[in-house]
Amino acid sequence: MQQASITLRNFQINHLIPLLFCLAFYSGLQAQCFDPCDQHPAPSNVCDTAVPMQFDVPICASSVGYTADHWGNLEQVFCGGLHNNAFYQFIADTPDIDIPWWVLSGSFCDRGLQFQVLTTTEPCDNPNGVWESVYCLSPTGPPGSNGIIPLRDLTIGQRYYFMVDGFAGDLCEYQLNYEVPYDELFNFVGTADQSAIRMAWVVEDGYYFDQYRISRSINNENNWETVGQVNGTSNQSYLFTDSNPGQGFNYYRLELVGPDGEALCSKSIRVYYGDLGFTTINLFPNPASDFIYVEYATDSQTSVRIELFDLAGHLIVNSFDLPAQQIDNFFIDISALPAGAYILNLIQGDKRSTRKFIKAQ
Repeated sequence: MQQASITLRNFQINHLIPLLFCLAFYSGLQAQCFDPCDQHPAPSNVCDTAVPMQFDVPICASSVGYTADHWGNLEQVFCGGLHNNAFYQFIADTPDIDIPWWVLSGSFCDRGLQFQVLTTTEPCDNPNGVWESVYCLSPTGPPGSNGIIPLRDLTIGQRYYFMVDGFAGDLCEYQLNYEVPYDELFNFVGTADQSAIRMAWVVEDGYYFDQYRISRSINNENNWETVGQVNGTSNQSYLFTDSNPGQGFNYYRLELVGPDGEALCSKSIRVYYGDLGFTTINLFPNPASDFIYVEYATDSQTSVRIELFDLAGHLIVNSFDLPAQQIDNFFIDISALPAGAYILNLIQGDKRSTRKFIKAQ
């Protein structure tokens, strides 16, 4: 019987999510936010539809959801191993380009990413094509790692491909084209107890805002309402308590109002309030070829057991003593399993959550 392995990762969904700032324009208490990351599309999974790379806007993307693709000698000229590569492209209009990069976060991002800049005189998807490497970095390192990709002596008018790959399949959020990541300004976190949701944020030294408005959306990120405000002071640390949160997931964001009246909006954090019970929140990707990521929620301290069956009823995984965090996650390596449908059971005491997924070829 083929085996699958489980990798545990410490992850609190209600902890810091990388913050992206946006200009806000107010109408009453509502804010319409503009996210600069929305200006640039995510990379393509294949080179022949590689996304044109813009160097004058931030690129905010992730290595999640891509598969390993290679043509010609791409794998031979790569300085790492291909796992979930994705592609941008650009035509050089100057011989020298510096591309700042940051690894921001990730649910499975131990070693980080791999970057490579390449060119080819063949159609990029030619199975017999010849690639030439211009620059390669593997690995970047874990979240917090950063640097600059120095491209030198490029041929003006030549098409180049910028490839991003997760080291050993790592799933990382990253940012390009901006020297300081948006999450460097302050940390915004929230936690729930039996009576309220309590938030805290710490503003980086040297920054000042007249006012901090706290907006909330219950169970989605569409309908925002202002639930409170805190006046800015010379302090760097701030607290706010929402004494009337909604049942379920509460999303919060800060609206930071400057002396000129303009505001910056953070991306939201998510905090669960109420009786969690026991449930599987996410299972992805589905279909999957190498691994599945499972996120579950519980309000019990009882350990969680995992069962994985094929449709013939054969037990593939039977694991005990997974941690009983409020919201936690794990990975299952399914690369060795035959293609087909599988059933995943999460069991905690007399409670059970079941999901079906497809193992792709």
